[in-house]
Amino acid sequence: LMYRLDLSVLCSLRKSTYEHKYPSLSLAFEDSEIDMFSNIVLRYEKKSIHIRIENVDENYIDNDISYAKLFTKERRSSSINSYFGSFVKHLISKSDSLSNNVEYLIVYTNSGLDLTEENELKKGQLRKFYPFKFDSINTEECDILKDFLFTNDTQGSGFYQFSQDDATREELLGQLEFSPAMRKAIKGRKLSQEFEKETKKAFLDKLVLAVNQPNREELNNIVKNEIKKNSKVEDDYIALQERVLCDLTAPEKE
Repeated sequence: LMYRLDLSVLCSLRKSTYEHKYPSLSLAFEDSEIDMFSNIVLRYEKKSIHIRIENVDENYIDNDISYAKLFTKERRSSSINSYFGSFVKHLISKSDSLSNNVEYLIVYTNSGLDLTEENELKKGQLRKFYPFKFDSINTEECDILKDFLFTNDTQGSGFYQFSQDDATREELLGQLEFSPAMRKAIKGRKLSQEFEKETKKAFLDKLVLAVNQPNREELNNIVKNEIKKNSKVEDDYIALQERVLCDLTAPEKE
């Protein structure tokens, strides 16, 4: 919770800094619109960015995001298909499904991404494997990510998306699966096969892995430094924390 709290405080600070730049900017915590990406939600100009925070214990040896973790058949909380399921559930609940305003679904974590020099996922111990390629997002070209989530130039920290190349895309579309419950809902809503394909593509366009982000201690220091620098903030760290904590733990949200 403390890690989530610090990142939420950081986004609140950045909101006060950048409000003039983004018309109709709002920030919500524990927003249930897309359940797995509910920790922080930024909305501006009819777009939304949904952030899931995954803080790992750095003493734990195997904490990188690996092929096995992303593509496990179990619906574990950090698998690609569990993220996908959350997005699909959100789309099905909306009537105008694909005219959807979600710009990014971000997994924000202090874990690394287990990549080769060529930015491909490492094989590990698996028999069945595909070397999925990732592209790094240049935050200089993406203001909203840079303004709200960029914190440091530490080794390996970055924002990654699955590569757009045809081979990677085709293989990924095959890996994304609709759960039986989703299939039933899609059938009930009489949604076409085109909907299924477009949904998969939309999900891959929006998913971002923000990896090697600061750990709890580093994030805490970053927040405290930004409070000192930000003349608009009248509250001190504790007051800001308390204000955000009220939002995080509001009834019905946890």
